[in-house]
Amino acid sequence: MAVKMKLKCDKYWGNIEKQNMLLYVAVVLDPRYKLKFMTCCLRKLYDETEVSAISSSLNTCLSKLMSHYSNELKLKNPEDTTSQGGSATQEKNTLIDSDDDDLFNLFETEFDKECDKDDALDTKNELDRYLMERNEDKKNKDFDILAWWKMSASKYPVLTEIARDVLAVQVSTVASESAFSTGGRVLDLFRSSLNPTMVQALVCCQN
Repeated sequence: MAVKMKLKCDKYWGNIEKQNMLLYVAVVLDPRYKLKFMTCCLRKLYDETEVSAISSSLNTCLSKLMSHYSNELKLKNPEDTTSQGGSATQEKNTLIDSDDDDLFNLFETEFDKECDKDDALDTKNELDRYLMERNEDKKNKDFDILAWWKMSASKYPVLTEIARDVLAVQVSTVASESAFSTGGRVLDLFRSSLNPTMVQALVCCQN
């Protein structure tokens, strides 16, 4: 039994390259633990080289998720881009209509561009700000992680979208053979002529 358990463990956790990074992402998205807790756990299980490899893969995964969800969020809220585009068009018209305010309007346009760069930088650093914040009290038994992310949606819009999808993924699954093992116990050599309705009733009663 121990050998079988070891083989099953190695199948999912032995090869670092085959590990599902979303399981680690789910830990990072828990405001009680975040990245430090996950790193401490990894150091208990793997040597420093493997910990470094997993951390690198996780950082790459988080960066890709941030980039993807940031673009998705922009597509969901095109009115922000439209309003910016409208203001830019209005500024161009102002530049044409008024010669006296050319320098001032040009300065305003450059200032708006700098502000847009800062907004983009804030989006990139959203993950860093989240990780730098103090962890929530892990001893709080009434802590509701979904409620926490709902309250933090305005502060971390991109991360909230990621958390909503990642935290909805089931942690584990049951092999399909397990669903038929009960049927094998119900239908044995001495009860092989039961009709499907009766078999279903017996299986459901034992569920």
